[in-house]
Amino acid sequence: MRRIFLDQVSDGLLLGRTLYNERGDVLLRHGTTLTTRYRDLLREKGFISLYVCDGDDDLAPDDIVSEHVRSNATRGIHRFLETIENAARDPSSRSKRPAALVESTDLRRALGGSLEKIHAVIETIIDEVIQASALTGLTALKTHDNYTFCHSIDVTISAIMIGKRMHFDRAALRDLALGCILHDTGKIFVSKAILTKPDRLTPEEFAAVKQHPGLGYKLLHRLQREEYFANHVAYQHHERQDGAGYPRGLRGSNRVARDAVRGTGYMLLIAEIAAVADVYDALSSDRPYRPGMAPDQVVQTIRSMAGPHLNREIVASFLSVVPSYPLGISVRFTAGPFIGCLGTVLKLNRAIDRPLVRVTRDRHGHQIAAREIDLSVEPAHAIASVLHQEDMRRAS
Repeated sequence: MRRIFLDQVSDGLLLGRTLYNERGDVLLRHGTTLTTRYRDLLREKGFISLYVCDGDDDLAPDDIVSEHVRSNATRGIHRFLETIENAARDPSSRSKRPAALVESTDLRRALGGSLEKIHAVIETIIDEVIQASALTGLTALKTHDNYTFCHSIDVTISAIMIGKRMHFDRAALRDLALGCILHDTGKIFVSKAILTKPDRLTPEEFAAVKQHPGLGYKLLHRLQREEYFANHVAYQHHERQDGAGYPRGLRGSNRVARDAVRGTGYMLLIAEIAAVADVYDALSSDRPYRPGMAPDQVVQTIRSMAGPHLNREIVASFLSVVPSYPLGISVRFTAGPFIGCLGTVLKLNRAIDRPLVRVTRDRHGHQIAAREIDLSVEPAHAIASVLHQEDMRRAS
């Protein structure tokens, strides 16, 4: 399985990952035979790339949460944010600044029901994620229309997996999940033109973006005062370990402190986890201004950010459960006897970055007799994902 740009889609290719719209409805299911008509439809929807099956095998890992749960979660967060957006567009509210809107009694009343549904759906997400042994390494494909909704869910999934790895109890996982699924609430008050701008933001535009953590926190605090820890995830997820983040310049300790509340000026532990999950999904996802990185590139980037940006110990926990080379993904050998050959990841080993790979094509792309190489016991071999942007066209 590999990711290709939409302009590479031709009749007969099989879709490798299910695609969803902004309301959580399935657009196309895994295994659908693609056509140029589907390609044009997906382009209209804002997709940049998609996963396709190679044909050398039928490996396609299931999503870590079921289609039903993902759809319900997407629908819930969409309804919640849509209610806020509609209130902001209401003629009687147009003169109100975002800070005034979050204080609106009418808005808080309108959001009550949708927020209850989100509280319910995170319990089912937790139930499904704790059954998994590792992340798939493949996040949902996103467009400018569904990015906020799908991003919130994928961040939640990754964060729960980190919390599970760190032996969080159910109550702590719930705080973490609730905080993550609502972490970008404040972005609804930021212009879509700014959020989807393909060029570098101006200082004024970036200043507007930097308001979203505070606005999200204020609204959530009004809606659910009792959710102290979850609400602060929205407030703190753009803070950094070195104090160079925003909006308040909080710091981290680069350790996993078990105290729920740290000293003044420090990030909460669950906000530090959310920051790692947020960066991971953002790097993995297609955006209007750049395509998503390949899984191994994302892992390398996350590792390089540990220390100044992200909590070093949390990154270590995260990288122990997220594969650089996900199950079913196509890879190219970069060292060893099979250098240049293409293969597919068949199995993840205990050493998560050294999987079992089935070699299926030579360096020229011609099919060869399949051979399985276990990288955990054959250290001379090295691989790279063919999701790297320079390989996406070359390997198709």
